[in-house]
Amino acid sequence: MYSEGQPPVDMLIRTSGEVRLSDFMMWQANFAILKFVKVLWPEFGFWHFVGALLDYQRQHFFTRVYKSKYDAYQMRLTASENKTLGHMDRCGQSDHSQCSPNESDTTQYSDERNKRTNAFLSDLQQRRRDFLTERTAIETVGS
Repeated sequence: MYSEGQPPVDMLIRTSGEVRLSDFMMWQANFAILKFVKVLWPEFGFWHFVGALLDYQRQHFFTRVYKSKYDAYQMRLTASENKTLGHMDRCGQSDHSQCSPNESDTTQYSDERNKRTNAFLSDLQQRRRDFLTERTAIETVGS
């Protein structure tokens, strides 16, 4: 699914009464309000949509609170991980139980890691754009 650069999904409506999602949708809808409706898509009407919106309004606050707590947890986890990895990368000892990591080493490692990650993601995005441009050109010529 080509959803790079798109805002996250706020509400996901699944028709047909199936209470499941495809595997790839789990990544796009990790903090979305899920609504499962027992009608098929052609019969999905205005009142089904109003019901879904009311459900969304009821759950939205709690979802945002949970997401903010999760984001704070992720920040703490990332900071702790960077501190540990930065120290282990620069320390020559095999047993780190007696070590006390230096803050400047941690900051330097974190900055280097962020640069490597951003360079990788930029390269990946450029390759994706090139592939899609090439693919579009091939399909246009083939038409």
